[in-house]
Amino acid sequence: MIIRVGIQPRPERNLPGTMTVCIVSKTRDDGFVVVMDAMLTVTYDAGAELAGDARLVKSWILDGGWHALAAGDMAMAEAVMLRAEEEIYSQKRQDRLTRAEIERIIETAYREQRSAEVAQRILMPRRVSWDEFKEGISRGRFRRLEREVVKYNLGVELIILGVDGRFLQHLFWVGNPGVLESRDMCGYWAIGSGSQFALNALQTGPSPPLLPRDIVIYRLCEAKFHAECDRCVGRVTTIILVDSVGGWSFIPTSSVDRLRSLQRLRFTNPIPAEAIEIIRQEVSQHRTL
Repeated sequence: MIIRVGIQPRPERNLPGTMTVCIVSKTRDDGFVVVMDAMLTVTYDAGAELAGDARLVKSWILDGGWHALAAGDMAMAEAVMLRAEEEIYSQKRQDRLTRAEIERIIETAYREQRSAEVAQRILMPRRVSWDEFKEGISRGRFRRLEREVVKYNLGVELIILGVDGRFLQHLFWVGNPGVLESRDMCGYWAIGSGSQFALNALQTGPSPPLLPRDIVIYRLCEAKFHAECDRCVGRVTTIILVDSVGGWSFIPTSSVDRLRSLQRLRFTNPIPAEAIEIIRQEVSQHRTL
């Protein structure tokens, strides 16, 4: 199967902070495993970059069953998620959101934030309102301005994962300018810097969604270690487990460091039994939140 990787081109602006790799997969046990780094890269006006393991957790709980992961522009990711959270909380729902509902909320939040950024960064400096711009386009004006608006990139990738009211698992990708693409059939995905390295690692061997959770945890950690070939990906690693009803828990970074020392030299080699034992011990000790 050939799947297009949703890599976002770098936006034409200075980013307050850029978040890197996030990897997620369904499991045979009807849950999800999420592995991500904690790197934040800051770009200055002169083009210099400062990167460090900021111990960021680049995830949001949207409601009892839905979670969001982000890579790219930190400020824009937060702004999109704030819009989505406000819409979800305003509904005061007691039941879980359906896939169609969460898709509509995320798509609307993404497109509204992009429109706000276009207005602030492209239209307002030229003293043009959205209404004036739309009217001008219909009359054949603002062609150069139209090209700027069309190519404007919000610089954020999202992965939305969750469990709906029928306890069915869903996974989809969101990118500029608010496009949604399902990953349900594939069952796993990665976003951000280093994502291509991670996907290459996961495409070697059995598909992760067909494997039990313990094996998926190891496979995703291994993919994340492989993603560290990209200089923007940090070594500090966060693991989040989402169960079959949407509950979540963390595995500490100290355990990831132990797994790192046991990683295979080749993906074709058997997974170390000691690594699986470490994972099982950690999973048994951490309470689902």
